[in-house]
Amino acid sequence: MRDQVKHVQRLQAAYLIELVEGGAMPIPFREMDTEQRQQFERLLASVPVVILEPAH
Repeated sequence: MRDQVKHVQRLQAAYLIELVEGGAMPIPFREMDTEQRQQFERLLASVPVVILEPAH
């Protein structure tokens, strides 16, 4: 799946995974417990995807 991901954007209440082939998949924070979110953050830190922060 990593080669299919173009960007991951951290929104206020979700991650938005944008795909290379077009389209996007939101992952709401409420769908993850603390451990799952920490694991996802570690995964993001270990793969070469662009992580976009929300605009302030």
